[in-house]
Amino acid sequence: MDRAVFMSLADELRPFLEPGQSPRGLEVLSVEKQLAMTLYFLKDQGSLIMTANAFGVAHCTVSVVVRKVCDLITNVLGAKYIKLPTTDQEMKDVIDGMENKYGFPQAFGCVDGTHIPIAQPCENPHDYFNYKLKYTLNVQGVCDWKGLFLDVDIKWPGSVHDGRVFANSRINRLLPMYYKELLPGQEKIPVTLLGDPAYPLLPYCMKEFPNARSNEEVIFNNMLRSSRNPIECAYGRLKASGKY
Repeated sequence: MDRAVFMSLADELRPFLEPGQSPRGLEVLSVEKQLAMTLYFLKDQGSLIMTANAFGVAHCTVSVVVRKVCDLITNVLGAKYIKLPTTDQEMKDVIDGMENKYGFPQAFGCVDGTHIPIAQPCENPHDYFNYKLKYTLNVQGVCDWKGLFLDVDIKWPGSVHDGRVFANSRINRLLPMYYKELLPGQEKIPVTLLGDPAYPLLPYCMKEFPNARSNEEVIFNNMLRSSRNPIECAYGRLKASGKY
């Protein structure tokens, strides 16, 4: 993260982190220091001790600041930047972007799940033990052709299958939310998400042909895999390492 991006993020959080703005009036750390501490902690499976030593503060201060800044980013900035298209024009723009770059028509986004490691929970730990032999949360994300997240669902234990997460997710309840007329006078059809074989085949969710044999099926599968690449890259940037 360069200085300009850091300062832009700090300015968005400033009304909520400015020293003395709390009803208790206890905040004395600058907005920039609170944000820097949080990013330092998050950069690589953070350590309270390393962060406290790096910034010259107590361990308990790091704990309070990181939780507060993460809550603000999630609840204040999350809805501003992670959102589905709300108008016909916005939806048309993301559909056109996908088709222009990858050649796949009528798709507005890609859906996939990823596992985020967590400490072993005290209650029902077996629910969180996944096929990778780790305790995780199964996080579902939807992104557009540029790899920008449009929707996330973060509440399912690691043992839950991607298909079940999708079936119970907000995006599944909202779809189909936009119909497009391909031929004049013909019935409009819904726009779709692109999923991997773990997802169900629905009018608004496309996946590969199983055991593709014909040239047409092979071409379709190759195009769909290529068009799903943005979600894989988005998760790669989010995790920024190969540890997961």
